[in-house]
Amino acid sequence: MGKVNAPPWADMAGLAAANAEERGSVGRCWVPVADVLECADRVVVVVELPGMTQEDVTVELRGQDLWVYGSSPGRTAGVVRHHAVERAVGPFARRFALAGLCSGPGRVTGGEVSAVFTDGLLTVTLMKTHPVRRRIPVD
Repeated sequence: MGKVNAPPWADMAGLAAANAEERGSVGRCWVPVADVLECADRVVVVVELPGMTQEDVTVELRGQDLWVYGSSPGRTAGVVRHHAVERAVGPFARRFALAGLCSGPGRVTGGEVSAVFTDGLLTVTLMKTHPVRRRIPVD
């Protein structure tokens, strides 16, 4: 039987565990939200990083993983008292496993990759490579 009268935050422990697994060996940090979109010729990863600049963000390919990490600056200069703090600050990290990411023909490799940071959104575009089909002569 399901949780009939469970408070809305009851599943937070499960989310925290999932985030901890997602962080890998990075340590204590927060995990930004992201969209992973597949097109015919590319995979696009869009990561929300509000209040940050491109200098706050690092994007790396490590083997078959795309890593986005850095640190969100605090907003304490001149602050006398915080009434609500809901946006995360401090170190963040997110790992995207590229192996097996594509449906249909093609796969994502460390080939052509671009990253653009605009208005708090990091957009990473990874071009797909398509397997070459060729006949092999038999002697």
